[in-house]
Amino acid sequence: DLLEMSFYENGEFPIESAKVDLRDVMDRSVKGFSAMASNKSIQLHLDIPAGSLDAVTDEKLVSRILDNLLSNALKFTQKGKNVYAGARQENGDALLFIRDEGQGISLEDKKKIFQKFQRLSARPTGGESSTGLGLSIVKTLVDRLQGEIQLVSEVGIGTEFSIKLPRNLN
Repeated sequence: DLLEMSFYENGEFPIESAKVDLRDVMDRSVKGFSAMASNKSIQLHLDIPAGSLDAVTDEKLVSRILDNLLSNALKFTQKGKNVYAGARQENGDALLFIRDEGQGISLEDKKKIFQKFQRLSARPTGGESSTGLGLSIVKTLVDRLQGEIQLVSEVGIGTEFSIKLPRNLN
């Protein structure tokens, strides 16, 4: 993760933009985490509307963003709860979201959520490890894709990350 973060921050990687079906990217990411969800008795839900949701963007970077967010959602959600992933078009942009019924993020932790090496007060629910770099990587990649990230969270209720990406990366 540290090498990856350095690579992304230094801009040493080219953006490989191409037409991408974000529904497919979301579907693959969710399927990739189905075993982890099952092992923790967490229901993983996918909410993507019918039809295409195409964007000219970097598919690998979008996948990395989704994988980090899904991994965190499952890591910090207790057994028997739910994690939701979805995508839709909103005002000409693509909106991707990951929502969990996990521990939530405190107001103090929200202030440092995207900083490197930040271990927040919430702890993984199944003994998983955490480097404190995942959300920093997500923020860096969202910025590189000219997107925006929003966080809504309440302690004891859960967390939702929303990623707004332009449908045509310049």
